Parts: sequence; structure tokens; C-alpha cells
Amino acid sequence: MPSSATFDRLAHALADGRGLLDSARQRRWRSARPAPPFVPTTVMAPGELVMTDSTVLDAFVVLDDGVVERPELTIALDVATRTIRAAVLRG
Repeated sequence: MPSSATFDRLAHALADGRGLLDSARQRRWRSARPAPPFVPTTVMAPGELVMTDSTVLDAFVVLDDGVVERPELTIALDVATRTIRAAVLRG
């Protein structure tokens, strides 16, 4: 059996980055965190991956019938070229 100092050093080396030797509070906090939502992707050709996103804008517009509403912006973005392929502003 190695000395206690050697054993502690080896245990810390094995557990490094995994949080196994942290306090209970730190382990609970780390286990409650969700998994990362995004995975890195490699795109080589234009149009291979197009991402779309919609958001309601923090502005008000007056529609043709006099109704005041917040518009919604939808954008299609080409990931390879980082250009906007299409955009729609709808009220």
C-alpha cells in the first residue's frame, strides 16, 4: 500500500476534471447543470446547412386595419458562408 500522500495524489490525478473530490455542494451544482445543447459541426459547401430562427421584435407596428402589434422576424442563415439566405418580417 502506498503512503497516504501518494495515494491522495493518485486519487486526485484520477478524479481531476470529474469533480469527484469536490464538496457535496459543488457536486450537486455540477450534476444539476444540463448537458451542453450544441455540438460543433463542420460545413464545407454553401447550402449544406441552413439554420432558421424566429424572434418577436421589441417594437410595435400599426397594421393596415389599425391594429398595433409586435412584428416577428424570421431569418434563414447559411452556415458555410455566414450569409442571410432569406428574411421575413411579419406583423
